[in-house]
Amino acid sequence: MRKAYAGTAAEEQQAAEEGIQLRDRMRLAYPFHPALLDLMRQRWASLPEYQRTRGALRFLAACLRAQHKVGKSGVVLGPGDVMLNDHEVRRACIKELGLMNRFDAVFQADLVGPNSTASRIDRLRAKANPAEVGKGLPSRLATAIFLYSFGGLRREGAGTKEVLPPGVSESDLLAACVGPDLDSLTAKACLGELRQACLYLHFDGVRFCFKQDPNVTLLIEQEADAVARDEGLVTAEIKQMLEERMAGHHAAIPWPGASGEIPDEQPRFQIAYLPLDFATKSTKERDALANEFLEKCGGKPRIYKNGLALSIPAADQTESLRREVRYSMAFDRVSKAAKKHNLTKEQTEELRERRATNTSAIESAFVKLYPEVWLPKLDQGTITIEKIAVGGRPLQTTISDKHLAMIFERSMELLTQVQARVFAKLNPVKIVELFKLGEEQPPRLGIRCADVVSGFYSFLGYTRLTSKEVVQKAIARGVQEGVFGYFTGSAPALDAAGKYQVARNKVRFDGPLSEDEVDLESGFVMLPQAIPAEAAPPVSPGPVPPGPTPPSDEHAPPPGPAPSPTPPTATETVVQVGFTANRDELYMAWEAIANLADMAGKVEVSIRAECETGFDKSKLQNGVLEPLREADLIK
Repeated sequence: MRKAYAGTAAEEQQAAEEGIQLRDRMRLAYPFHPALLDLMRQRWASLPEYQRTRGALRFLAACLRAQHKVGKSGVVLGPGDVMLNDHEVRRACIKELGLMNRFDAVFQADLVGPNSTASRIDRLRAKANPAEVGKGLPSRLATAIFLYSFGGLRREGAGTKEVLPPGVSESDLLAACVGPDLDSLTAKACLGELRQACLYLHFDGVRFCFKQDPNVTLLIEQEADAVARDEGLVTAEIKQMLEERMAGHHAAIPWPGASGEIPDEQPRFQIAYLPLDFATKSTKERDALANEFLEKCGGKPRIYKNGLALSIPAADQTESLRREVRYSMAFDRVSKAAKKHNLTKEQTEELRERRATNTSAIESAFVKLYPEVWLPKLDQGTITIEKIAVGGRPLQTTISDKHLAMIFERSMELLTQVQARVFAKLNPVKIVELFKLGEEQPPRLGIRCADVVSGFYSFLGYTRLTSKEVVQKAIARGVQEGVFGYFTGSAPALDAAGKYQVARNKVRFDGPLSEDEVDLESGFVMLPQAIPAEAAPPVSPGPVPPGPTPPSDEHAPPPGPAPSPTPPTATETVVQVGFTANRDELYMAWEAIANLADMAGKVEVSIRAECETGFDKSKLQNGVLEPLREADLIK
C-alpha cells in the first residue's frame, strides 16, 4: 500500500525499507500481527485495569482458541481478526480493559449483535460483490477500531503522563488491517459505510473511536423511525418538494387526485405528474385511471385531449425517495434540537456533511422518479395510450444551478427532442392541410384563429404544440409567405363570387406581420383566392382645353409593334451532382453540399430511397417527414 501511494523515488525507497522492517517484525511477532502487539503494549498499558503480562497472554490465548475452533485461521492474527463474537474472547477483552457492562449496547448495535451494523454491511457488500463473501471486511475494520478505542499513545515530546485521546487514525487503521485479502481502496469504502451507519462510532476529524455514548447517527435513526410511523408526513413533504421543483411551470400539474384537477381548454401542452401510489397499482388499474385522466375532466368529456400527457412514477425509485425524505426530515429535527442533544462542534459538522449527502440523494431520486410519459392517441377510432420511456437515452437536463431536479424540463426534453411528439414550430401549410381549407364542398376558404388553436389541442392526430404562441408564429409566417391572409374582427361572410366581404385594406397578406399582431381571439385567416380584390381608384375627368377636334378612331394610324425586351446579358452556371450513399457516406458528403450552398445561396436536393421490405409508416412519418416539415424544407 505504501509503495502504491509513493509519489517520488525517495518515497518509494523509504516504503521498500519499511517493508523490510515489517517483514522482520512479522517474523518476531508470529503468529500475531505486530500492530496487535503494539496496540496492547503501547495503548492498553495506560489503562489501570490492564495486566501487561498475564492479562495479555490470557487475551491472546483466547483469540487463538477461537480461531482454531472455527477453522478460520489467517496468516497472522491482527486487530481486525479478534473474534469478538466469541464469548470467551469478548469476556477476556471486557475483563482486561475493565469495561464491565458499559459497552453492551455497542456490542449489540454495531459489532456482534444478530443484526448489528457491521454484520448488516457485511451482507450487503457480499451480495453486491461475490468476491467478498465470507470475508467480513467491514466487521474486521469495526473490530480493529473497537480495540483502538481504549488507552492512548503518549504525545511525542511531552511528559510520560500526557497521552493522546483514544481512537485510531485512518492511516494507522489501514496499516493494521490491509493485507493480501483487503486492499486499501476497499478498506476505505468499508470505513465510509461504517461511519455513516454505526450508532456508537465517533469521528473527530482525525480519529475513529467507539464510545458508550450514541453518536449523531443514533439520533438521526431515532428521529427517522419517529417520522416513519406517520407516512402521511413523508408523502406531504415529497409533494411540497415536487411543487418547489415545478414552480413557475403552469403546464405542470403535480399529483392530481382526480381528472377534474387537471385544467381543460388551456392552450398549452400540459403534463400531469401522477402520485407515487400510482406505481403500486396493477396494470389494469393504471390503464383505467390513465384513460379517465386523459378522456375526462370531472364529469365532462375532456376537450383538449391532444394537449395533455401523463408522467408516470417509477416503482423502483418510489421507496428510495421516501427513505431519503424520511432522513431529510430527521436531519431537520436533530438540527433544531442541537442544544438539547449537546452536540459538539465535530458532531454539528458531521451532521452538516451528512445532510449535504442526503440532499444530493434526494435530487438524484427526483431526477429518476418520472422516466415515462403516456400520451393519448387515436387507433382505428379508439383512444389508446402511447407510452414514451427514456430507456437508455441519456437526457441532458439534470439538476439546475439551484441544486433542484428539473423534472418538467426533463419531460419536455423527452417529448420534444429524444422522441419528438410535441413541437415548438409549425409550418403554416399544416394549418391549410389539417383544417382542409379549400377542399370541402362547398370549399371552406377561411377559419377563425380561435378554432385553429382549439383544433390543434382537441383533435388527436394533429400536431401537438407546446403553446398557443406556436400558432401565432405560424399565422404571422403564413401571411408573410402568402399562404393565407389575416383579418381581425368578427368572422366575415362570403359573397356570391367566393370573396369575403371585408375591406381589402383591412386584410394583411403577402407582407410583414409580427406575431404579436396576431389576435387568436378575434383573428381570421382566409385563403388567397377568397381575399377581396383591390378597389380601382376613381378617375375624375379634368377640363378639356380648347383646340382642334382630335380625329376619330377610324382615322387613327395603326399602332406599331411593341418593343422587344432586351435579352439578359448574364449567363447562368448550373452544377449538378448525383451519387448513392449510405448513412456514413452521406454524413461525409454533407460538408461538400454545405459548401455548394454557401456559393449558390441555396441548393435543390432530391432524395430517393428504396427499402426491399417496405418503410415503417410510423417511423417514416415521425423520423423523416415530420422533422423536414417542421424545418420548412418540405410541405
